Amino acid sequence: MQLGTGSLAFSTANAVALEPDGKIVLAGNVLDANDDAEFMVARLIGDLPPVATFTAARLGLTASFTGTTPGADYDAVTSYAWSFGDGASGAGIHVSHTYARSGTYTVAVTVTDADGLTSTSSQRLTVPSPFAGSTLVSTRLKLGKHDSLSLALRCPAGVPGGKCLDAIVVESTARRAKRLGSASFTVAAGRTLSVSLKLRHRPGSHALLRLSSRDSLGQSKTISYRVAIRRT
Repeated sequence: MQLGTGSLAFSTANAVALEPDGKIVLAGNVLDANDDAEFMVARLIGDLPPVATFTAARLGLTASFTGTTPGADYDAVTSYAWSFGDGASGAGIHVSHTYARSGTYTVAVTVTDADGLTSTSSQRLTVPSPFAGSTLVSTRLKLGKHDSLSLALRCPAGVPGGKCLDAIVVESTARRAKRLGSASFTVAAGRTLSVSLKLRHRPGSHALLRLSSRDSLGQSKTISYRVAIRRT
């Protein structure tokens, strides 16, 4: 049996097999330099290119990508070259890119192995418009045994997950601000929700209201309102 590396030609091939890593194995007879017949098993190196794949994750206008090459025994991948679909490019196994605007982009990665063989994979990535968050539509103060502030919140249509997860904090505008109240609400996309928030202290003529809104993807936005208190 012939062992080692070289470039002897088979005179006859008795068997062929494809290994899990994509390499081809041949078994058969060869003639050596002295024209003696030898049995040889050969594993063909560099016969198949690497398989390029990648995963993508997005938050707002920013997307991150990770290149993968299934099959741990492929020849070592030496480079990952990225095209983000908007004219920009990148390199490396882990990359991120921020798009200037929403839209659908074709992202491609080309991997190159130690033998110079290449493979390319592409995916379409949809980047939605930045999350607008809920807005405060109206407020009204009710005074009594328990003071409360009535609010109307509207979640924009088309929000990922079909809802806005809103948190409200109301503070006084006095020099030493006091937290007047806080609460959390879920507002369906495209709908207006009327809620009542109990106040711990009676406000003056104005209050500061902070509305923090997020969607199911973790995108968030916070808006502050200076609210004129109308006593009814």
